[in-house]
Amino acid sequence: MKSNTVTKLKTTTGFQIESGISAPMRKKSNPYATTFAKMKVGDSFLIGSDYTDITNVKYYAKSWGRDTDRTFAFRTTDAGVRCWRVK
Repeated sequence: MKSNTVTKLKTTTGFQIESGISAPMRKKSNPYATTFAKMKVGDSFLIGSDYTDITNVKYYAKSWGRDTDRTFAFRTTDAGVRCWRVK
């Protein structure tokens, strides 16, 4: 592993600003990634009506879509909220 030269600066807030430290790789822990990857344009799945589930799926769809250049839409139906791949 490469050693880093660390430079420290004090700020008025008391934090030390350090340079020369590599950022760790971003973890890809999207629990819906497999579902999103299998979807073709026009495919959809029912999320249901649980607010937490809807919020989580919307967040992950936006994040995953940004990374893969895909777009998802959400609409409320009689059975609950449904997610469609539109691009």
